[in-house]
Amino acid sequence: MMKISTIIFCVFLALAAAGRYKAEAGVRADKADIRAMEREIRDEKAAIEELRLQVEVLESQPRLTDLARRYTDLEPIRPEQLKTARDFAGLISDDPSAVQSLDPKPANTELITNAIAFADFGVAP
Repeated sequence: MMKISTIIFCVFLALAAAGRYKAEAGVRADKADIRAMEREIRDEKAAIEELRLQVEVLESQPRLTDLARRYTDLEPIRPEQLKTARDFAGLISDDPSAVQSLDPKPANTELITNAIAFADFGVAP
């Protein structure tokens, strides 16, 4: 009886050792996968940073100004180009009373210019 229990115990011990070896091998493989994924994440972050830098260069004000100067006839806004609410109402409505009902005060062109500057650059003047 002692020999059978010893043999069973040895078999059980061998199975436990094999299971532990398999578990450790799995952990090592998982750690290697994690390291590979972390490398990929670092590489992707570096690629994203490079692309952001390229976008920043492409969207830079001097470059856009140069392109606008070369390929368009754009120029800074002049005050006489700005329209008042009365002008817009006259363009939109065929009813002359709608234009008459607007405030007769002159337009605050500084307010409009500041609003345009805020919209273009995201900063208050």
